Amino acid sequence: SYHGMPLEVRRPVSHGLSLQVNHRWSKWLDNSSDTSTGQFADNAEPGKGAQDVSRLDLERARSMFDIPHRFTGMVIWAPSLGVSSKWVKQLANGWQVSTIFGAQSGRPFSVWTNASFQAGGDFNADGGGGAVGGGFYDRPDAPAGGVLRGYSKQEFLGGIFQVSDFPKPARGSNGALGRNTFRGPRQFTNDVAVTRSFRLGEKRALQFRTEAFNLFNTVSLALPNSDLSVPGAFGKSTTAFDPRQIQLGLRLQF
Repeated sequence: SYHGMPLEVRRPVSHGLSLQVNHRWSKWLDNSSDTSTGQFADNAEPGKGAQDVSRLDLERARSMFDIPHRFTGMVIWAPSLGVSSKWVKQLANGWQVSTIFGAQSGRPFSVWTNASFQAGGDFNADGGGGAVGGGFYDRPDAPAGGVLRGYSKQEFLGGIFQVSDFPKPARGSNGALGRNTFRGPRQFTNDVAVTRSFRLGEKRALQFRTEAFNLFNTVSLALPNSDLSVPGAFGKSTTAFDPRQIQLGLRLQF
């Protein structure tokens, strides 16, 4: 189920300047959304099914698509200067500067184990019946101190929890920890583009374009490793989204 409230404000200001701001407040619940490896750019873990195929009700939780808050802002400026000099007018006009800023909540994730029963995993001893594409998928019990939220970037880098924080359920039992009970790092980005079009007669134009993605080189971390069977990396975000990239281009329009 999905419920959301989008808000949008558009405003042409003056002198070729326009603003647009969007905010989406939403909640997305399901019982399966991480079913294939590589489905999400910030999560390299294998796809998961259900820890117990006979108790799909235990999987009802926030979807991995659940982003409670997403804010975007866009500014476009295409100046048109009324100057008397033909050469100054040619040089100053025809430019467009646009920027998009985005900020959003982190995505939820589950703590689980891919270990077999013999290796201390497969808590409900079902032989991995709920895993997707082989392997095992079981969740532990909840930490004694409860589920914490709102971790900082440094905490994600250093590790937000330890394997020992999660008790194992009684052998042959499902873990009591819910699906997608934790939330990953927030994400920020700012992209900028500057373009200039030059008329080449009546039917042709040459457009110069320079773009900067993630202009301020903000580090947006990927989800932390949440597999209990990988203790060295467990609880840590070890990858991030792309750093700043700049590209130049020319396009002939005819």
